[in-house]
Amino acid sequence: MLIENFYENVDMLHVNMMPRRNYYIPFESAEAALTASRRSQSARFLDLNGQWQFSYYASILDVLDWTLEDLIATHKDSIAVPSTWQNSGYDQLNYTNVRYAIPFDPPFVPTDNPVGLYTRAFSVEEADLGLDFHLNFEGVDSAFYVWVNGQWVGYSQVSHSISEFDVTPYLQAGENQLSVLVLKWSDGTYFEDQDKFRTSGIFRDVYLLKRPKQHLFHYLVQQELTDDFSKASLDLDFLVMDPDVTVSAYKLYSPDGQLLEEGQDWSALTVENVALWTAETPELYTLVFQVGGEWFRERVGFRRFEFIENVLHLNGRPIKLYGVNQHDSRPRTGATVTIEEQIEDLRLMKEHHVNAIRTAHYPKAPEFYELCDQYGFYVMSEADVEEHGVVELYGRGWNANYNKLADDPRYIEVIKDRVAASIIPNQNFASIFMWSMGNEAGFGVTFEEGLKYAYKLDPIRPRHYEAFHYADPERDNDTTYLSCYSRMYPTLEETEELYLKHPEKPFVLCEYSHAMGNGPGDLRAYYELMQQYPTFMGGFVWEWCDHAIVLAEDENGKAQFGYGGDDGSRFNDGNFCVDGLVSPDRVPHQGLKEFQAIHRPIVIKAVDPEKGTVTLENKLFFAATGTRFKAKLELQENGKVVAEYALVLPDIPAKQTAELELPFTFNTAVLTHLNLHVALAENQSLLPAGTFVSSEQVLVFDHALVLPEVERAVNTADWQVEEFADRLEISKGNLVWTFDKTSGGFSDWSVDDQSQLESPMTWTVWRAPTDNDRRVRQAWQDAGFYQPLTKFYSCDWEQNGEDFVLHTHVGLTPIYREKVLDVQATWTLTAAGQIKVSSHMTRNPLHPFLPRVGLQLGLKKDLSQATYLGQGPWEAYQDKQEASYFGQFESPVADFYEHHIRPQESGSHVGAHQLILQNQVGQGLHIQSQEGFSFNASYYSLETLTETKHDHELVEADYLVLLLDAKQAGIGSNSCGPELAENYKLLDESFHLELTFNML
Repeated sequence: MLIENFYENVDMLHVNMMPRRNYYIPFESAEAALTASRRSQSARFLDLNGQWQFSYYASILDVLDWTLEDLIATHKDSIAVPSTWQNSGYDQLNYTNVRYAIPFDPPFVPTDNPVGLYTRAFSVEEADLGLDFHLNFEGVDSAFYVWVNGQWVGYSQVSHSISEFDVTPYLQAGENQLSVLVLKWSDGTYFEDQDKFRTSGIFRDVYLLKRPKQHLFHYLVQQELTDDFSKASLDLDFLVMDPDVTVSAYKLYSPDGQLLEEGQDWSALTVENVALWTAETPELYTLVFQVGGEWFRERVGFRRFEFIENVLHLNGRPIKLYGVNQHDSRPRTGATVTIEEQIEDLRLMKEHHVNAIRTAHYPKAPEFYELCDQYGFYVMSEADVEEHGVVELYGRGWNANYNKLADDPRYIEVIKDRVAASIIPNQNFASIFMWSMGNEAGFGVTFEEGLKYAYKLDPIRPRHYEAFHYADPERDNDTTYLSCYSRMYPTLEETEELYLKHPEKPFVLCEYSHAMGNGPGDLRAYYELMQQYPTFMGGFVWEWCDHAIVLAEDENGKAQFGYGGDDGSRFNDGNFCVDGLVSPDRVPHQGLKEFQAIHRPIVIKAVDPEKGTVTLENKLFFAATGTRFKAKLELQENGKVVAEYALVLPDIPAKQTAELELPFTFNTAVLTHLNLHVALAENQSLLPAGTFVSSEQVLVFDHALVLPEVERAVNTADWQVEEFADRLEISKGNLVWTFDKTSGGFSDWSVDDQSQLESPMTWTVWRAPTDNDRRVRQAWQDAGFYQPLTKFYSCDWEQNGEDFVLHTHVGLTPIYREKVLDVQATWTLTAAGQIKVSSHMTRNPLHPFLPRVGLQLGLKKDLSQATYLGQGPWEAYQDKQEASYFGQFESPVADFYEHHIRPQESGSHVGAHQLILQNQVGQGLHIQSQEGFSFNASYYSLETLTETKHDHELVEADYLVLLLDAKQAGIGSNSCGPELAENYKLLDESFHLELTFNML
């Protein structure tokens, strides 16, 4: 046989693989170590990325009877390394969440196990044959066999880990041949059931390191800080080193590049007046040292993470984690990501005030941690472990089977191996503050031993494992080495009662506020709970990016994205992978703007109108405001900015406040707001000067809003009324209104034969379900909220002075269900051509909470420009309006709708009092309300948004769709998170909507 079956043998996880070591790249000189910006600039580094010969086989049975030589001879294709098969035109892409992609039969995998054979040539100089050559794979999914020059070298698994082989004995001067057989599935697949597109292949970098025969192999950077954090000691722990070599030179440089110390014989160094590393101030010292014929470089961040009375501290100060979960995912390359793409993600995170990352659900490639050290992020590094699919086993009950693999002693070494693969290479990175044992894999003896082993490997950093929550309560579970409690998606009440009021350990939300589609809507509530309880470390939003595949490109080159099922897979979990704060091509969703607003670094603490002062607070944990920010104050009256002032910010220390005099006085007789806009004043890490930081608004005086009158000539003609079975036609000279009895609203409204109505006004309770409505959507449909019939009960009218008044009564009545909504509305038609409506809407209390309640109408599509007085400039809902503030805004109508990959409700604006929709010559519609309303304008009907599966399949309506709501339900995060909070559900007995329509 071509290979021995190690891939179905949990006792043979690696064969001939070198022992794990800390990550480093040796250099040929001190200068090279100091100046190289990329590891490929080292003369000791031989990059093996590029085009490899490739053959794909649908089954391992297709290769077992062949010799390697014969298989290589049949190569016809080539493939990029790194890449995945599925993103390169081979095999079947497949997205599943919880479910295993193979039958559950550990350690066995399907007989028809796809494989890929990779081959490439590389050269070795004859002069280098006296060196050792170490072959490194940083990521291969899921298991692989290696040959050099036709000789078998070894085997390894654990997809997201470094596998290193000594290939020295197999090399020859001149051309050499490297062959790798990659298997899609192995016994490791049972421990890699992560929620993502399942892909295969050599998806991370491959390279050779040229090493002297005698060399340093494994070392740890050890540091200590004094209790006052003014002084640090730096030492190296040489764990594996040839006895014939020693440290012969070293140099230590400060973060600004000054040489602090140099010498020959290594001993622990002392650093006075140490610059401490934090996410806000990522100060890195550079240590280079020579061992034998090699130089090594370490970027050292001096910091101390610790729990003090169950509170997470960094450098003696309590901190909070404002984090995200991040998969490696790109729409065209899948799990293969470049350094430039990683920097793009980190830049967006910095811009939006993300300070922490959970590497969901596997270790990153080592260069990612280097970037986090450099740019400043707190990293929870997670082992490549997930066994979630056990809960899907038939007939056993969802969570009742969670611990099936976790409590099986046969897999202790499997978990320990994966813990080691996560910890050992990455211990020297400053950004890693905690090790995570994995994700959603139950609890039992394997994780007890894994936690113990993690402590043995690194007794300094704490250890995390959320799935302890699913431990069998009948079992004597050992939590000795579990450093904190962790949960995903608990309610606020559950979080507070179980973990915060009487804390036994620190608490973290490893996943919360599921950012799927239009969402999340509960960020503010969790943030406030984090601030209330010191032992609440913070959390990681699920998740950073939408996972998607590119189905096609439109005529403008814009990608059309798809999700599970669009790949042709039989078993898939649909669009549940489209759940990020940014789109697949890294356009921030408005949910990320919400995150940015909530975690802003400068806030208005108080405004004292009598003293004429504003108090600002620096919410950063370490950095003073210094010269890093610039700000602008705006005085806003009745929604309009009446004065602006460039604010000179004082140097506010972290967590401190400063009181500033205001350059203007307040008019106490009007609705008054103070707006603060902050931007970067100077380049900062990844962000250029001028980058937006935050906007905030404070209500100073709460007075009734004064809305401007819309002046129109009064028509003196007589009122004329003509009633038909289906309508009521009302006219007054050149003014014509048609009330439609079948819709319960006006179907025509004309001035001089010019009308803006393209479809009748109708009452509605439906919204195109968001992803966060996925759990309640069926109940809404069962109750008949979608496309109910309108029952007309009555319409009485009277002339009241110069006005014509209609009293109407209609109901929304679904087929085979009781009435959903009862609507009694008074419509007033004025001699100036207005429509005024005052409605009282009563919901059926036996039904679920309503999605929305209000009016829908169709307008001419040329009304493409909007001006509104309300919450903006971003979309705003009851529980999702932190990024927005009250004011007057202008926007193209096309910009209101956010194009999520699966169409859904988006773009509403709560708290509106005025909306003007106009065409290019100023004609259009003007809507006002003293009591306020929520509006949504788009070119897509509710039916289209409800029934269309992909954004690129959307077809515009023949008219502009305008929704005017008395109220709309909140957004929440119930796609995976808790049920929408009661106060954001539409459970009121009745609702009122008051509007005045003017035609322009």
